[in-house]
Amino acid sequence: MSSQKQCPRGHIYEGDTCPYCRTEFYPNTMGATETLYTSRASSSGAYTDMVSAGIPLCPHCGRPVRKFVPVPPKDAQISSIKCLGDGIVPWNYGWDGRCENCGHDFSIIMNIDMGSTGPDNCFRKTTIKASSRGFLHHITCNFGEWRSTVLSGVEIETHCERGYGTEKIFISANELKYLMNVLQGSPILKQLDYYQEGIL
Repeated sequence: MSSQKQCPRGHIYEGDTCPYCRTEFYPNTMGATETLYTSRASSSGAYTDMVSAGIPLCPHCGRPVRKFVPVPPKDAQISSIKCLGDGIVPWNYGWDGRCENCGHDFSIIMNIDMGSTGPDNCFRKTTIKASSRGFLHHITCNFGEWRSTVLSGVEIETHCERGYGTEKIFISANELKYLMNVLQGSPILKQLDYYQEGIL
């Protein structure tokens, strides 16, 4: 007997609730620790607390992309750069780029056909995924302690077939937002890839 079910919106799934729909379509059958994400629990303030902590809602399931506000190890002092020293842990601390409620992976994979009509045609694959990069620095005014600033953003990896190799680059979230803002309407984004015969 199959354990698969179909939700009112037509999604096929297994388990108690459809991971692709908001939880208000279903009766509350979750455990006590998970009721925070049901629409009923939002009236108690638990859901609101998650959103007020800055945790964004998943566009696929409508629930916060983290199940809990992240808690760093006891010996680690974590705070955001904007809230330096106040102990406010960024919502994305330790986040792997997936929604912890429905499992949706926010990574982007793009394949580009290099355009040759011959048997030697190849593809270029680009993967963009959530990442972070730590930068160690020294603060002499604070008893000479070593501190690390971690930038959150994306890792962009490109791989082209036929021995062209793999390239990786990290761009912080603020750099990415700046680029998206500045490049709007720019001729740079209006460029077209093209095929050229002969030696480049």
